[in-house]
Amino acid sequence: MYDDFDIEMQIHNVPTKGKQTKKNDPSVVNEHMQIIFGLTVLLLLLMGRPFYCETMDYVVWNDSGKHMSQHFLDPYSVTHILHGLITFNVITIFTESHTMSRCITLVLACVWEIVENTSFVIEIYRKDAMHAGYFGDSVINSIGDIVCCFVGWYIAKMIGVHKSIILFIVCECALLIWIDDNLTKNAITLLCTPQLVLLLFGIVWWYVRSYIETIVWNKISDCLKKLWDKLKEE
Repeated sequence: MYDDFDIEMQIHNVPTKGKQTKKNDPSVVNEHMQIIFGLTVLLLLLMGRPFYCETMDYVVWNDSGKHMSQHFLDPYSVTHILHGLITFNVITIFTESHTMSRCITLVLACVWEIVENTSFVIEIYRKDAMHAGYFGDSVINSIGDIVCCFVGWYIAKMIGVHKSIILFIVCECALLIWIDDNLTKNAITLLCTPQLVLLLFGIVWWYVRSYIETIVWNKISDCLKKLWDKLKEE
């Protein structure tokens, strides 16, 4: 039996206590995001990444030589802010849910930090003379990169797509002048690698082949079905 309060809440289409869905509950979403973040940090440690710079000079920022990518922030933190700008504006094309956008942004940022610190990607960077001394990020730097990605996400949310594009161009030009490197150059370094090109080609070919096989199989199935129906009629 429903009590008077439950009946009144149902009349006004208000969820009663204990019956509210948890699917879009911000606290539940935040808990899931914390778990994803924690698992990412754990996996980076299991991959053998150092937690902090080996020199143990406890500073937040350092952009010199072997200290690059070993502290919480460095010049490449700006590229991760740009990741956030791009992620927010691209995801907004497909969904207006900021909760969903934050979750996807976190997943992408965490996946990138794991992929970036694999020996495969590290060796790709090291083939470029500019990154010859690169041996991967410390865990604290990866945490900083994820935080910077969210900073970019919130900036994009506040300023909109047009100002995001202007900010992106300004940051790319500033980085090019400052460290002779930027997000665009990094992307070219990765995408123009023969191994990665072959990998992407393999993924595309697998998708195309699966698509063609599905079409062919559907055609065959339709023909067999029509033939079977015709035989039954006779």
